[in-house]
This record gives sequence, structure tokens and C-alpha cells, in this order.
Amino acid sequence: MFGSSGVLILLSYDHGANAAGVLVIRSLATMPWLLLLLRRVHRSATRDHAPGLAAMAVLVTIGVASYSLAIERMSPAYVALIYYCYPVLVILAARALGWIRLDALTALAATAALGGVALTVGAPSGGMTGAGVVLSLISGISYAAYLLVAERTLQRVSPLASMAVVGGLTSALLLAGSLVAGPELPSDARGIAIVTLLFACLVFPHALLLRGVGQIGGSWGALISSLEVVVSVTATAIVVGVAITPALALGGLLIVAGGLAAPIVASGRRSHARSAPEPQAAPEPCS
Repeated sequence: MFGSSGVLILLSYDHGANAAGVLVIRSLATMPWLLLLLRRVHRSATRDHAPGLAAMAVLVTIGVASYSLAIERMSPAYVALIYYCYPVLVILAARALGWIRLDALTALAATAALGGVALTVGAPSGGMTGAGVVLSLISGISYAAYLLVAERTLQRVSPLASMAVVGGLTSALLLAGSLVAGPELPSDARGIAIVTLLFACLVFPHALLLRGVGQIGGSWGALISSLEVVVSVTATAIVVGVAITPALALGGLLIVAGGLAAPIVASGRRSHARSAPEPQAAPEPCS
């Protein structure tokens, strides 16, 4: 459902909506269930870690806003392909920060994904724009930074509390900014139907994702949800009629393969390291 939201955003634009209007819909779609989560969260669990949670909310706000603005300027298929470089950016940043070791397989997966982004951006296409590419990259970088901050913050705050606070702040920030910018929504019957469908595609996956993460864990939930990019490209090709050239297809394949493989390989190496016996401490020198 998330994967089809890009096409629905584009169709909303075609029927008179602007980015501010779409962001208002996004805020209203997520805010109700986030308010329900907030009722279950103890304030003391989040008060001491407010800076990290606030940083996560700001990063999500930047990512969501830039994603919606990018679709105003470029096909959702191209936006999704460029945005999906974020798993590789997380791996490379974690290595630069010294959090993980970058082995040959992880480096190969990262290179494949980044090569796919370069191939996608460099492929001749009338629908690719400089502003759209920049906004898509900003969205991907923002989400990668969000995941890095979350990795440290979630060591001290429960995922439920983090989701409630970060999601609530993000919805509030997007709603306030959109109202200041001046939201515009469709007025014709078909446009209203598209906006209604967009609302459903934004509100229900949040509840499903929350339940899915509880059943299979966050890592596998994130990997499965990455199929969003495949749905987005396919839906765009079918609904909007965007031609998927061999260069774009190859670039997309490299992005998806590298984006999936890099976290899996890195996670496997991390799990192996945790399961290995810890080395014996060196004996104390004789006095």
C-alpha cells in the first residue's frame, strides 16, 4: 500500500492538489493512531531522551516533505529508485562512524546499489529533472540519518515510545508547515476519490507494519517493506505509462539487489560476531 502512494500523490497533483495538501493528508492519516500510542507511553520513558527523539522527528519530516516535493517534479518510479539508496547509505555511514566492519560482500552490495543509482540518474529519460533528483537524494539521506540516530536512541527508549513520540512530532510539524504553505486539495469527484484512497494507503499500513514488526522483528519487517520500491515502479509504469528502459530496469535491479543484500550481509556478520565466544582476557602482569 505504501508503494502505491507515490502514484496516488502524482494523480492528486494532476487533480489540483499541491504538496502542502498531500502532506496535510499524510499528517491526518497518521496522527489518530499515534495519539492512541501516546496514551500507552509513560512520559518518563521519553523525557530523558527528548533530543534524540526530536532529531528523529525532524529527519522524518525533511524526508517526507522532500519525497512529496520530488514527485511534483519527477515520476514516482524515479523518485523511489533514487530514494531507495538509503540502506546502503546507512551501511557506509555506520562504517565511517566505526560501528561496523565493511567486508568484501557488504562493499560489493553497496557498490551495486550506488552504481544502480548512478545508472538510473544517468539514463536518458524525459521525466528526470535535476530538482527531482536532488529532492529524492535528500529524502533518502534524511531517512538514512534517521535510522542511524534511531539505532542509538532505541537502545534506551522502547520502540513503542519512539514510534509514538517521533510519529506524533512529525505529524505535527508537517501539519503546521503545510497549513502555513497553503494546502490545496482536489475539488472534482475523481480527485476526491483519489485523495480518499491515498488516505487509506497511508493510514492502514502503519497499523499493519506495527503488528508485523511485533511478529517478525524490525530487521525483517524493514527488509520486507523494502518491496515498496518494486510496487512503486510497477504501479507507475501501469497507471502513468512511464516507459521502463533497459538502463532504468538494470539500475533499479542493482538498487533493489544491493539495498536488500547490504543489510542482510551486515546483519549476518553482526549475528555471527555476537554468537562467537568472547576472547579470554589477557593475564594480569606480575607485580
